[in-house]
Amino acid sequence: MDPHECSEIISRHPELILVSNNPVTWEGMLSVAVNAAEKSKVRIKLTLPNFPLLYGATLSFGKNPKILCHRDFRTKSRILIESAVTVTSFLKQLQVLIGEALHSYVPCLMNINNHSIISELEAMIHSPCEVRLSSNHGLNLIELVSKNISVRLQRDGRCSNTWKIVSSDLAQLQGCELVVGATMSLHDAGNKLDKQVESLENVWEHLKDIDRNCWVMDPLVPMPHHLYRRIKINSSLSILININPLQPTSLPAIKILGSDSEVAKYREIVSGNFELWDPSNSLSENLRILLNLEEFPQITLTKNEKQKDSGLFNDEECCICFSLELNDNELPDKICNNNTCRKQFHTTCLLQWLQATPGNQVVFNQLHGACPHCGQNISCPVE
Repeated sequence: MDPHECSEIISRHPELILVSNNPVTWEGMLSVAVNAAEKSKVRIKLTLPNFPLLYGATLSFGKNPKILCHRDFRTKSRILIESAVTVTSFLKQLQVLIGEALHSYVPCLMNINNHSIISELEAMIHSPCEVRLSSNHGLNLIELVSKNISVRLQRDGRCSNTWKIVSSDLAQLQGCELVVGATMSLHDAGNKLDKQVESLENVWEHLKDIDRNCWVMDPLVPMPHHLYRRIKINSSLSILININPLQPTSLPAIKILGSDSEVAKYREIVSGNFELWDPSNSLSENLRILLNLEEFPQITLTKNEKQKDSGLFNDEECCICFSLELNDNELPDKICNNNTCRKQFHTTCLLQWLQATPGNQVVFNQLHGACPHCGQNISCPVE
């Protein structure tokens, strides 16, 4: 197995897993661009009996659109296999081929008269909701902003007064109508944004209380869509809380992270203090009482002091990439359960490591394998 080629495949296609080394077999999801605004995922299985050569390779698909079963598409994919020089280049060309096939599968879009769009924009500007509006030159991309919270919509070519949400600063919660992919009129989107921001202001205030009084490890830079906080408790423990936006003063969902002994200890403490939760207290005060703490630790250590400190957060970098934060602001969130190891990993790094090891098993969407540091069993989500 060529380690460079394997690393390149994993880097470009993180949802593909090396399921066998003899013959070399990759299986999983392949991301494709259907058009400039829409992406999709297609399940594939690529078997390479003569790796690194593609001679004799076989390609199969999971439950995908029927267009991928057509003879014309399969002929084109076979030509790609025969002409590609490397597996990486084949997968890149396959992404383009699938994207083109899926794009042709979508009904043709209708032309829209810009006069109707201008009328809709004018009506939106004069509506009573406190939402600012801006558009690109082509009038096919709109941004709605309420109190610095924005939602961006793209014109739906199939209907003159329907717009599709392409990005949002709001958390993508179940029951929230302003989710990416939803379609609605600009008028409805503006009203919903105004109401959603108003309903979440109390939630954001409670989260600011946490930010002021606790050592927040994640997110490093809280954004409006972050309704969670990971808080440092001690050198071997942190807690992850998720606020219920409908009941921000109620007991949040709590996940205790750290060494097994500390996790077991604080699970017992928390379970014994549930009844002490008081909705009239601040969120930070309730958490302090729930955890039997005199006060939360604060970020006061100097660089030299942090190097002398022992435990989990003195060695907080990922044990695979030796970095604290990835480009997408991801922090190490996987901890080896072995008490003599307790190394931390970014989920992304650990997934790539486990993907590159043949024979690892996927059970209930969790990829299981050996810890890169101590060799004990460790797992992480595939998606």
